[in-house]
Amino acid sequence: MTEELDIKPHTINLSCGIFGKTDKLPDTNHLEISTMCGHGMIGHRMTSMIIKRLKKDEINLDQAIRTMSRLCTCGIFNPTRARKILIRAIK
Repeated sequence: MTEELDIKPHTINLSCGIFGKTDKLPDTNHLEISTMCGHGMIGHRMTSMIIKRLKKDEINLDQAIRTMSRLCTCGIFNPTRARKILIRAIK
């Protein structure tokens, strides 16, 4: 269909998976949270700090989610999904 219309699909529609030294990547919880911001404003270090503070009971889930959501400039951070990921991460 794209050939008939003489257009090329946008790269957003293509996925080749993850290649290279995948053992260097952060764990699944960190990746799921950091990729919730389209601009990558929620870094892995921030996620690690939040998880450590949650485990030490220095902050609660609502405070953690508010902190992280403020960093997302594009506004697509999903607080409901973040709550589920953080709960899984602190267990």
